[in-house]
Parts: sequence; C-alpha cells; structure tokens
Amino acid sequence: MNTNTLYDIYTINKQTPGEDMTISLAKFQAEHPGAVSHEEARAMREFVGRHGKALAMAFRKGKATFQAVAEVLYAEDNEAAQ
Repeated sequence: MNTNTLYDIYTINKQTPGEDMTISLAKFQAEHPGAVSHEEARAMREFVGRHGKALAMAFRKGKATFQAVAEVLYAEDNEAAQ
C-alpha cells in the first residue's frame, strides 16, 4: 500500500470536514486517473475501515508519523493474514 497516496487522501478529507473517506478516495482518483487501481482502492477502504481511528490520530501528528503508523498497521495485517 502506498502510504503517500493514503496520506494524500487523508489530506483531501481534512479539507472537507464531515466527508466520508470513500468520497475523498474518489476525489483523489478523479484528480489522479489511474494512480489507484480498483483493487488498491478496495484494499485502502478496508484498511481505513479497520484502522481509521489510529490513522486519524497519526495524521494529526504529521506525514512521517502517519506513514510510520500506516506501515506498522499494514505489516500487522499481513502477519495476521498468514
């Protein structure tokens, strides 16, 4: 999962308070056609669904923190799936 892309989607979401992350993902896809495949978008929606609170807290602390937290959560998900 591309944490830069996920961070950009969270940034879009922050600019429009009250908006669902799914809408922010759609906006990102409209602004960057082909940047996120259908499968990647589905994986991101599921990932945000599982870890939304932790990701939102990390987003408030900046990009480096957000990316580190997202990477750890992603690794934990992959480990749990095995």
